[in-house]
Amino acid sequence: MSEKCEKLDQCGFFREFHGNTEVAQRGWVRMFCDSKEQSEICKRKIFSKKNGHPPADNLSPTGFML
Repeated sequence: MSEKCEKLDQCGFFREFHGNTEVAQRGWVRMFCDSKEQSEICKRKIFSKKNGHPPADNLSPTGFML
């Protein structure tokens, strides 16, 4: 079993939306947050690395704004 994303505890998207039905239906938490390997393609993580700060909480891991 792979490790979870190391940014999970500080992720505004996860804190705000992990119980949201749309997020659950799309499987974003399972796809991106539950796998350290998959988290490397998370648009939130890429944004943070590029800009030096986290994106808005409503930016999904796929880059879709909620």
